[in-house]
Amino acid sequence: MNNESPKTLFQDLMNRRVPHILGFYFAASWGILQFIDWAVNRYILSPHLVDFTLTSILSLIPSILILAYFHGAPGKDGWNNIEKIGIPVNVLGSLIILFMFFSAEDLGAATETVYVENEYGEKVERVIPKVNFRKNLAIFFFENNIEDPELDWIGHGLTQGVNVDLCQDMFVNSHAGVWEKLREKGFYDKNTVPLTIKREISKEIHVEFFIGGNVSLDEDGQYVVTVALHRTRDGKIIAENTFSNKNFFSLIDQISLQIKYDLEIPLGHL
Repeated sequence: MNNESPKTLFQDLMNRRVPHILGFYFAASWGILQFIDWAVNRYILSPHLVDFTLTSILSLIPSILILAYFHGAPGKDGWNNIEKIGIPVNVLGSLIILFMFFSAEDLGAATETVYVENEYGEKVERVIPKVNFRKNLAIFFFENNIEDPELDWIGHGLTQGVNVDLCQDMFVNSHAGVWEKLREKGFYDKNTVPLTIKREISKEIHVEFFIGGNVSLDEDGQYVVTVALHRTRDGKIIAENTFSNKNFFSLIDQISLQIKYDLEIPLGHL
């Protein structure tokens, strides 16, 4: 009997088309998630909307299973007590979960409209990112692996260039306090800064992410730069990319743009 029970249960579920309905639910949910993700990037909406949608979908699975089991089989079925109690309880539980996890989150637009006064005293409308959606970032000097003394400047030069590039994007707060902290800890003039020091400084200046890397020359005379984006909380590398270019300024542009992608700046903004 024990050997037949799973088979009987499976046949029962198939007869009631539970796997079919559940599969359709997941397929439709995937489409909804893709649309929400597209809308968030296209119209610069809160990225929390994707997590909100995913949580909603997962939390309602018990209701879908109940409906599929009792109404999936061909023919008309009446409502029973399990449905009358189970579905409202599941919906209520779903609402409680959503409230607990997302009541403090901004689920609207990631930008806001403000009015500023220009040099002529006129009120000008500007659309800027909300503070909660700006990425706080620390950029550390790139380790210089080039032996040419005439290129001793390049580690600091790359950092300065990338920092200037990122500072022009309102979605990125590139923290200027890094260099003062490096001076305090005696690493301002060092070619190599340990990861522990980078993470320590990033925590002290309260940034979510920090960047480090190195620069060298290849056989063709191209600058080769490796850039690693770390999460401050645990030091984990979120993204690591290598760039090569003979043009120093084009290299800076490539690095800055990739950093924005890695920070998940809305594509509609980029």
